Amino acid sequence: LLERQSQLRGELDRARAFNVQVAQRLKRETGVRPAAIMTGLARRVDTSWLWLTDVAMDLSGQFVLQGRTLEPKRLPEWLAQLSAEPAFKGVTFTYLDVLREDSAPSHQFVISSIPPVEEARQ
Repeated sequence: LLERQSQLRGELDRARAFNVQVAQRLKRETGVRPAAIMTGLARRVDTSWLWLTDVAMDLSGQFVLQGRTLEPKRLPEWLAQLSAEPAFKGVTFTYLDVLREDSAPSHQFVISSIPPVEEARQ
């Protein structure tokens, strides 16, 4: 048990060190700290109608946001509010896709600053 505990602590320490390296590289490459991104999202997400399930950002500053919403018509307004956050200044979201599942009361969505592959080829 003690050996397993020591092994898990080592894995946790390596994961923490990796996260620090990624955060430092992201800040160096894009000028944005991951904490600022999450803080900006937290200030702008109203969980009464919008839930984020995945947030991705690459080192070039491109974003993909995925989630669910009860009110898809409010997504453009939400994006306008999000763009007021310092971490999202200069980000242009160019793709929005909303999918409604028959049995679900909410809609899935994908918002991206990267055009989908089909559009990028045209």
